[in-house]
Amino acid sequence: PGFVVVAGGSAGGQLAAMMGLTENDARYQPGFEDADTSVQMAVPLYGIYDMTNRMGLQSKQFVPLLMEPMVIKAFLDDEPEKFADASPIDRINADAPPFVIAQGDKDTLAPVEEARAFVEQLAATASSPVVYFEFPGAQHIFDLGYSHQSAQMIEGILSVLEAHLAAARS
Repeated sequence: PGFVVVAGGSAGGQLAAMMGLTENDARYQPGFEDADTSVQMAVPLYGIYDMTNRMGLQSKQFVPLLMEPMVIKAFLDDEPEKFADASPIDRINADAPPFVIAQGDKDTLAPVEEARAFVEQLAATASSPVVYFEFPGAQHIFDLGYSHQSAQMIEGILSVLEAHLAAARS
């Protein structure tokens, strides 16, 4: 219980990033404002980090057909703060826990350029380490079945986790 790691892929990757970047933020824990929601590491895998598509990396239909009606349930032009609040890239802060991020460079759902921008901004801002694994030729959810790349991802993440756990115990 003293070493909590949150991980997720795709939409779960966005949620894992948000959990790491909104630790102890009372707005996200109504009724539990005093509960400690800190994590020792966040491990988002092929997540979406910008719900606004401000970088123009998603299709033009990403916001109007997916984000507005199904995810945020608001219109970007009317309530941009809701989209920013749900975008990990807008929540980056110096107190972020360590992050391990994995992304395929051929992902057609979560653009690799968005992951790279998120990693770059997080590494430049956070005081904790940021580790980034990019897998050549890998598509979205490339770890659904066993592959050389999924094995490499698991081994890489485990090695980082084990090192942080060992440091936390000493």
